[in-house]
Amino acid sequence: MDDSSSTPNHQDVISSINTNNIFEWTSPPEGVIKINVDATFNLGYSAAAAVARDHNKNIVAVASTIQYQSKPQVAEAAAFLLATKLAQQMQFRNCIIEGDCQTVVEVLNGEKNVPWRILRMIQEIKNISQSFRSVTYNFVKRKANSAAHNLASYAVKHSVQAIWTSSQIPPSIVSCLSEVHTSDYFFFRLFFFFCKTKEKSIAKKEN
Repeated sequence: MDDSSSTPNHQDVISSINTNNIFEWTSPPEGVIKINVDATFNLGYSAAAAVARDHNKNIVAVASTIQYQSKPQVAEAAAFLLATKLAQQMQFRNCIIEGDCQTVVEVLNGEKNVPWRILRMIQEIKNISQSFRSVTYNFVKRKANSAAHNLASYAVKHSVQAIWTSSQIPPSIVSCLSEVHTSDYFFFRLFFFFCKTKEKSIAKKEN
């Protein structure tokens, strides 16, 4: 019996990802690409991820990269840089880049001084962004950033480093984008809290 008519194809799955979170993730205006970014960690190295979607909620490109460092702020800045490079490569002209690291967003919006650890990456982001017609940096809560978080969690676990357009995304990546990794989220937040506490302790000693 042929049940192909009831089985969603690859593009249908990509187009419908995030349906359950529509009340939290908002579509960009027509003609604008929204890129969500996130970073996560595993034993001394990190993964940055970027998920680009259009006004119809379709995923148009995704990317991930691996870096051998464990500073949360640096990893999050690397995710914004990854999104910026992805936008440049895909020739997006109007972009919204959003993530759940408020410090990096405030730095990119000129609301906070640039920490020395991420100075080079911030400069590179701004240099590349000059080629865009418009770019906006937004801070969002974790719940609105689940696709990027899921991809970063998958990338750090499987050492995935690649860029895909919508027609090239492997089924394993499509699947991970739509999953909710509660255990990964818990351990990420625990590790993030530990790193932030350690950084604050070091800062106090330096002062």
